[in-house]
Amino acid sequence: MTKEQLLENYLANLDKALGLVDDTDDLSFSTSGTYDLVNHKLDIYNRISKLMDMVQKEIEKGEQ
Repeated sequence: MTKEQLLENYLANLDKALGLVDDTDDLSFSTSGTYDLVNHKLDIYNRISKLMDMVQKEIEKGEQ
């Protein structure tokens, strides 16, 4: 596989991970730390999104 193909595969897997984070919206957390869990989820979502942007830029750089 080429570097671009590997990065595209990685990007697809990150997109799946992002979807899994979104799927937790329907979960109800009965602990007192619900606010902390929501903040943690948002942090994970933002980190995955940022990583996806970095990988996409690397793919675009390789295609030029």
